[in-house]
Amino acid sequence: MINRAPDKSLKILVIDDDEVDLRTICRLLGQLEDNFELQTAVSLEEARVRLSEERFDCVLIDYLVPPHTGLELLAEYKNATEPPYIGFVMITGAGNEQLAVQALKAGAHDYVVKDKLSKSELYRAVRNATESAKYAGQAYYQKLALENFAGLVAHDLISPLNSVIGYLDLILKNEADQLSSTAREYICNSRSSGKYMENVVRSLLSYAKAGTTDEQTANTDSAEIMQTVLQLLQSEIQEKKARIHVTALPSVEVRKIEFIQLFQNLLANAIRHNDKTEPIVHVSTEETEEHILFKIEDNGIGISEEQAVEIFKPLNKGTSRDENGLGLGLATCKKIVKAHNGRIWCEPGEKEGTVFFVALPITTRQNWNEKKIG
Repeated sequence: MINRAPDKSLKILVIDDDEVDLRTICRLLGQLEDNFELQTAVSLEEARVRLSEERFDCVLIDYLVPPHTGLELLAEYKNATEPPYIGFVMITGAGNEQLAVQALKAGAHDYVVKDKLSKSELYRAVRNATESAKYAGQAYYQKLALENFAGLVAHDLISPLNSVIGYLDLILKNEADQLSSTAREYICNSRSSGKYMENVVRSLLSYAKAGTTDEQTANTDSAEIMQTVLQLLQSEIQEKKARIHVTALPSVEVRKIEFIQLFQNLLANAIRHNDKTEPIVHVSTEETEEHILFKIEDNGIGISEEQAVEIFKPLNKGTSRDENGLGLGLATCKKIVKAHNGRIWCEPGEKEGTVFFVALPITTRQNWNEKKIG
């Protein structure tokens, strides 16, 4: 059943397996002064087809769409990484406000209860959902613009900053004997501040560039990536007396340079933010029909469930004790993983420490290499 209104302002998909409820919702929406273009679906399978073929502003979905629930479809769209975003309104049965709250926590923008259906209630929910989706899109583009700006500024600052540090190094090397102790102290402090600023600028530039490289994905042995990372971190591993255990790793379809950066950040965090005299890090993978799951487990200071959500946001240091860090390492990791259509998250360890997960769409089951290091 399709009801097309002329001069549409919003395109809405209504999903409900009950034909009577479906007609009621469409009738009430049709009575509103706003011109909506309505389409319907009686199953999640039909809804997925319509959503793959057309762009909708809002989806109204019944909580129960046997043999599934509307939460399943919601879960597929709530983690969209870029616009266009869709407004979702969950429709629940009479007396099911508790289910509605569950839907909101799962990512729905609003909800309506069937025994309270009215033109005004539907109008409020649809407008609220579409406005929320619109603002999310605007926030995305604003964030993208800021990242691009930060990247441009960081790029332009690197060269003169290196010159300043270089000249300070030359003064300390060639003119040290002619300087008073106070002058040397001032120059050393200036150099330290310059090096810190250089680290900040490079972190900003790395974050801005993450996930936007022109490098093409290729079938890459992740065991080789991990070996490169361990070589880059060798001095820190030796200094902290860390033990890194790496089990069988698969080949994956990724951009190699970015994944070296990804695992370098994750392993460096596991080593640096560890209060043990002997930090231990385990790197392993699991494979399902749909994903390859990398696990990086450490025995460090751990993380709370609240921090596990916030830690991937830019400028958030989480449990870090490093005063020199900018808090962009994990945000950069998230951008890299999302650019590969994957997902990254972390959880508290079973007994101690933290476990980081990187889930990638499965690409190959070949070239598994058993490597135990450290």
